[in-house]
Amino acid sequence: MIIDTHLHYWERSTPDRPHDPNGIHWGPEMLAEDLLKEADKAGVTHIVQVTASLMGYDNRYSLEAAAKHRDRVVGVFGRFDPLLPDNEGRLKAFMAQEGMLGVRITLHQPPYDTWLRQGLLNDFLAAIEKLGIPIELFAPYQTQELHDVVKRYPGILIMLDHMGLRRLPQYPDRFWNWPEILRLGEQRNIWMKVSYFPEAAPSD
Repeated sequence: MIIDTHLHYWERSTPDRPHDPNGIHWGPEMLAEDLLKEADKAGVTHIVQVTASLMGYDNRYSLEAAAKHRDRVVGVFGRFDPLLPDNEGRLKAFMAQEGMLGVRITLHQPPYDTWLRQGLLNDFLAAIEKLGIPIELFAPYQTQELHDVVKRYPGILIMLDHMGLRRLPQYPDRFWNWPEILRLGEQRNIWMKVSYFPEAAPSD
């Protein structure tokens, strides 16, 4: 069994389910069936769906396709709005959905990239820790903020997407802050997704 723990499938934008203009857009659609065909070619037997940022906070297609392909899709890490009231109550309802494995938060561009520093996620992170919900964080170049998070919430379970890195034009050395990344690896409640390696590899 080979499980790819970080894949995205998504449907076309519709009036009922519009794409988020602030999300990362790779194309009009990548349906679950098409993604699973690509997984077959790579010898991947199972996948974990991570709701794509272009879907906003709408996890419906993620969960629908996961239910349709239970034999291949282990479950879903869904997107969740952490700034609305009653994080604890909403998270309980969120995790009660069949197939939901945890929460994914993306902090890769303005204004989201300052949320940790400003403390805007404190109530959300406290609820995540209390409920024992795994969280996937995409927070490139925010290593000090992540150190602060795990000190403040020692019971939190963080999977750091893409190793806390991102290819950006202002950083021609794709591993310029590698020592800081290794320091994050010393934290017992941070797990690294090595998905940055293939991103950093291509020359174009």
